[in-house]
Amino acid sequence: MHRLFNSFRRDQEGAIAIIFAVCITVILGFTGLMVDGARAYNAANQASSALDASALAAAKAYRERSARGDELLAVAHEFFEANIERGGGKKADFKNLKVFIDPETEAITVAVDTDVETYFGGLFNMDRFEFTKSSTALYNITDLELAMMLDMTGSMRGSKIDALRAATTDIVDILIDEHSPARKVRIGFAPYSSAVNAGRFAEVATNNRSQACVAERGGNAAFRQAPPKSPATYLNPDVLGEGCPAAEIVPLSNDKQALKDGIRMFGASGDTAGHLGVAWSWYILSPRWKDIWPSESEPRPYDDKKTVKAALLMTDGIFNVEHVPGNGNSNNQARKICRNMKRQGIVVFTISLYPPIDNRHPLDCCARSPRG
Repeated sequence: MHRLFNSFRRDQEGAIAIIFAVCITVILGFTGLMVDGARAYNAANQASSALDASALAAAKAYRERSARGDELLAVAHEFFEANIERGGGKKADFKNLKVFIDPETEAITVAVDTDVETYFGGLFNMDRFEFTKSSTALYNITDLELAMMLDMTGSMRGSKIDALRAATTDIVDILIDEHSPARKVRIGFAPYSSAVNAGRFAEVATNNRSQACVAERGGNAAFRQAPPKSPATYLNPDVLGEGCPAAEIVPLSNDKQALKDGIRMFGASGDTAGHLGVAWSWYILSPRWKDIWPSESEPRPYDDKKTVKAALLMTDGIFNVEHVPGNGNSNNQARKICRNMKRQGIVVFTISLYPPIDNRHPLDCCARSPRG
């Protein structure tokens, strides 16, 4: 019996040795896989970080320089490689870098195939980890179309009109930056007093009834943005024949010199037909007027997600002049035009100099955030 037990014990020891050998092999194999997995994880993180920088650089080049095709791929590749080196050198084999452009959002996606050779994966017939990493970026610069309603009435004489010239010049200099062409900013002027000097646009606006000064229109088009293309939509000439500002309407422009030439024409005379200034601010921004303005001044569509349309309305007095019987007084006309303009998504700001004590100035209802 003793010999039998010793023989069984030796058999058990042999079995344990085999089991131990198998366990050690499995443990070492899984440990090796963990090491290889950690290397793959580090390589994936390195690729993701480099791809983020690459996608952003490509999106910026796409937006600012209109880079496409091979040029866009070269930008993406350059930034990817530079960031891989900055991250301590390649931790994997990165290949087949590609750039994709979403045609709707214009988001840029950069993708790269990643190949990590294993040290221990061969034990499980796994020689490498292969996967694709990608990153998407949208370099979103919002364009701006700004129409400025500018008070040229007699009460602006002296220091006020000087301050208006200086402030308008500052706005042009600040917003239109020649060193950042990616962001397109265009500014238009709607000077007003008793009427509006439509300049070279007066004839088409009034069906050849005026060569300069215009007033509001009546009927269904009175408070709307319909372009002047039919008898019902033509604007009326200035029936008062006086108080028309020397400064003319300036449609949207990014030409600093042209805008500053318009600013030099600012002068003060006449009464306050403020509703005309509000209306022409809208016309300057309205895509329905695109056939009236020069091609470089065509407003973008209202649903253009890359463009903000804004109107800055300025006055120093009460709206007190109207031209067409039946339209209501200038205050009420301004309110109606403002409401319709804001329904189109136009952001309205106002500046009221010395507003009336009762705080019922029409500009209060025009502004989303009144400025006093």
